[in-house]
Amino acid sequence: MHPLLLASVLSNQLWFDTTQEGQYYILKPMAAVTNSCVCNITVDIIRHGLHGESISQQTGTVQLTANRKHALGQMSFSVLQGDWLQVTVVLTDGDNVRLEKQVILPDKV
Repeated sequence: MHPLLLASVLSNQLWFDTTQEGQYYILKPMAAVTNSCVCNITVDIIRHGLHGESISQQTGTVQLTANRKHALGQMSFSVLQGDWLQVTVVLTDGDNVRLEKQVILPDKV
């Protein structure tokens, strides 16, 4: 792999800032890119609970400035005993950038 391409891949990042308050989890998807871009964002959520499973998806567009941390939104979920939740975020510019991050709550599933 070309050194500049490798550096770019390693520099573009997607992560979650996660906090827990009792049974509530607050997720903030965060991103940092090396080149400014207009990116498509997709958020997929699978929730499994006592009364069944639900699946939802949201899509949108975000404008990201190079070399800055960006909060891509904030989500709050109540996760009761026996429930679990999977959140997947995909960020892409349709060309060079494609980042994907997934979290499962609670992490002891």
